[in-house]
Amino acid sequence: MSLASLYRREIFQSFKKNHYDLVIIGGGITGAGIALDAVSRGMKVALLEKRDFAFGASSRSTKMIHGGLRYLQKFQLKNVTRTGKERAMVYENAPHVIHRERMILPIHKGGSLGRFTTSIGLKFYDYLADVKSDERRKMLSVKETLAKVPALKKEGLRGAGEYVEYRADDARMTLEMIKKAVELGADCLNYSEVIGFNQDNQGFVEAAVIRDSATNNMHIVEGTVILNAAGGWRFEVSDLAQETDGHSLMLIKGAHLVFDQAQFPLQDALYFDTGEDKKMVFAVPRDGKTYVGVSSAVYEGDPIYPTVSITDQHYLISAINEMFPKLNITAEMIESSWAGISPVVKDKSSSKAKKPLLETAKNGLISVTTGKLTGYRELAQAVVDEIASHLKTKKNQEFAQCQTMMLPFSGGDVGGSEAFESFIEASIERGVAANLAPEEARELARIYGSNVDLLFEIAAKASPDEMLGLPLMVYVRLMYGLLYESVMTPSDFFVRRTSALYFNIQWVKAHQVAVVRFMARYFSWTVDQVKQYNTALEQALYHATHAVEDERVVKLTQKTEALIEAPSKNNEVL
Repeated sequence: MSLASLYRREIFQSFKKNHYDLVIIGGGITGAGIALDAVSRGMKVALLEKRDFAFGASSRSTKMIHGGLRYLQKFQLKNVTRTGKERAMVYENAPHVIHRERMILPIHKGGSLGRFTTSIGLKFYDYLADVKSDERRKMLSVKETLAKVPALKKEGLRGAGEYVEYRADDARMTLEMIKKAVELGADCLNYSEVIGFNQDNQGFVEAAVIRDSATNNMHIVEGTVILNAAGGWRFEVSDLAQETDGHSLMLIKGAHLVFDQAQFPLQDALYFDTGEDKKMVFAVPRDGKTYVGVSSAVYEGDPIYPTVSITDQHYLISAINEMFPKLNITAEMIESSWAGISPVVKDKSSSKAKKPLLETAKNGLISVTTGKLTGYRELAQAVVDEIASHLKTKKNQEFAQCQTMMLPFSGGDVGGSEAFESFIEASIERGVAANLAPEEARELARIYGSNVDLLFEIAAKASPDEMLGLPLMVYVRLMYGLLYESVMTPSDFFVRRTSALYFNIQWVKAHQVAVVRFMARYFSWTVDQVKQYNTALEQALYHATHAVEDERVVKLTQKTEALIEAPSKNNEVL
């Protein structure tokens, strides 16, 4: 099967003729991980996403795969070991979407970090997480710290700890897993909204009824197991099945701000505490920008389009200026921003109730109760283990054990992390032969990994008549998205396939009209559809560059923050 944007009819035909072992509702990081794990074991899998893949939290996270340092602060030693090893494993499978990032922990007098405790803690962390020798912690003097971060506050500076975290392109990471699942035989479809369920004579769900957003046609997807992995929209799916499970959902919003490096220069990432409430904040360099987060709050607004508030801006800018007083950062310097929401499930009957990994409703609908970027693979393995056991009991089906520990993502066949730079350099000559500049070829190889030759092929065949005025690099990335990544709207391309809305917003503004015009011809859109999709992109641009004040956002308490960070107590999946 394919993720070509014009191939949807073939997927609907596949839905019509197949009965799936597993039908997954939700195309975020959790659903993608489960789909890949399940299909790689031999299950027949369908994945359905109401909007675009990675539309929700999976494209609006802090974009860090943590190694478990925060668990060490809470003495959750087993979690430190597991998280560190999981992170290293995923990095080897996808070095084109996960990148090592030197992280500096500045130590100031009166702060929450002390030099001795930081040194011991990071050394213990290296041991527990089985950190590679070239990633182990270093303790920096005041002079060494300021050499790395000249704009850092000098007053009370005692030095810093340095260790390694992993930065991820969360949306592309999710997408590359879905592409790999499709390569292995899964049927995955975005813009396919579940609007109801069919039930058998005993009242158990046996199929999802979906509506194709592109045509409004309805289709039926039959499966032995129907799995709700919709994250923040979990209870919307449960409501469609007319099931309530005695739980409530609390949404936590995390806000992030983006600055140009000319105004917020940063070579290494920083993880520092705020003077106001001693919470930790990240400042991370990426693609010539620096992004800062996170400002957290309980959120009661629109979960589809959470926005950065004036309060979020004030909190993060105050934290920046306290730690980097020379920069004099103001709200006018913000180039872009984003906010994402994370769901926290609470048992209405008891706040101390243990939370199982999966919950099965009376009608057989199974729901995943947790999900995070960090630890997604282990979560998927645990979920599919339970599903395999269920299928063994119900239909006497046997499936292989988990295969994803050493399974490269789509684009990840580059020889592992150590060979990735060599792979990139070896790709440049082929890109130049396809009419690209060396730096353009290098950029594409770094982003798309072993899929880059497909982009080079598009570049080599491009003609002015086909490009309709698009620059070659824009045309190549857009056509690849249309042919291989199920791009259906301009926002899919600018927000989730390229992340340009956040890290190159001027590029979005420069090419918005041409991209919309190209896609309108490609899909034969009506005038109303052109207006609809262009308005959606304009709205995304507005929210990225304008803060709002929403009274429905309330301050996050320490108790709630602990609930967010705590793994499930009985299954301990991170």
